[in-house]
Amino acid sequence: MTEEPEYAPLDAPAAGRRKLVGRIAAALVLLAILATYWAIQIPYFSPGVRETDTAGYLILAERIAHGTPIAVREESLLQYQSHVWVENEAGEVLPKYPPGLSALMAVGYWVAGENGPYLVSPVCGTLALVGAFLLFCLWMSPFASLCAVAALAFNPMFMIYTGYPLAHAANTCALVWGMFFLWRWQRKPGVFTGIGAGLLLGVAPTVRPTSAVFAVVVVAAVLIAWWQAWRRRSGWPWLATVALAVGYAFFPILHMAYNAIYFGNPLLTGYALSDEQGAFEAKRVLSKVIGVFDRIGADGLGALFGLGLFGLAIRGGPADRVLRILWFVPLVVVYGFYYWNAPH
Repeated sequence: MTEEPEYAPLDAPAAGRRKLVGRIAAALVLLAILATYWAIQIPYFSPGVRETDTAGYLILAERIAHGTPIAVREESLLQYQSHVWVENEAGEVLPKYPPGLSALMAVGYWVAGENGPYLVSPVCGTLALVGAFLLFCLWMSPFASLCAVAALAFNPMFMIYTGYPLAHAANTCALVWGMFFLWRWQRKPGVFTGIGAGLLLGVAPTVRPTSAVFAVVVVAAVLIAWWQAWRRRSGWPWLATVALAVGYAFFPILHMAYNAIYFGNPLLTGYALSDEQGAFEAKRVLSKVIGVFDRIGADGLGALFGLGLFGLAIRGGPADRVLRILWFVPLVVVYGFYYWNAPH
């Protein structure tokens, strides 16, 4: 008789220890990346600005933090000499920006005093890096994810905009964490991930209105989740979908209430009063989209941009690829219509 070969039993405890060691190592490397990021940011931290855009956010934050009127009547309009300020039908003057970032800055005032608002962007940048690592790990190995996070953390544009009191850092943070929860939700619909994805992706347009284009990603995720439930003959994710929808609608409803109070119409924003919508034009849109790609490659990711686009299109299953493309393409198209993109 032929003897059966003996196989060593699977050492489950050892495999578990190796997995734990790997996670600890990844966490330590991530902490090292974050520490280096802060070591670069701290010497350049300056709680002051000289740009009109940032002044608008900060003054609105002060009004929110101190409970003073957001829109005010002034005897002289000469003090409002930049594009930041608009006058509503009641003759009141206020910043044109949505209130999301300024509300975060107001929390900064309450927590850390006068320097608090200036900490919002660096803190959001740090949280965005952590969220990016978790999101990347859904698509790639921890090692590849750490490499991607390092490339993002030490990117000059990321460094600049997460150290400056504009909307970019808070918007990026909300989107990255929102997409992380949305990916988790799409793979296994649940109430917690639905609320997390909805709230974070819903708050992003109150910080930077162009983030509203990512509604297409949310809709696509819902369609994919329901299609997968139909294929598997599993239960329909009604409750998880309601949680996602309610979370996604929460902050936009508050934003519409803000618009109704200060601009007289829930769908009218301060940008409309400054004719910001007139900045979007169809002329030379193709050349402008090409300009967007050129700027991302030159000032942003450099040679890594092409590699990222390749990975965006081929990495993961069909659902992952579709959602990533819907995340990337609409934003490029929107800014392709925007006036400042090209030629400067």
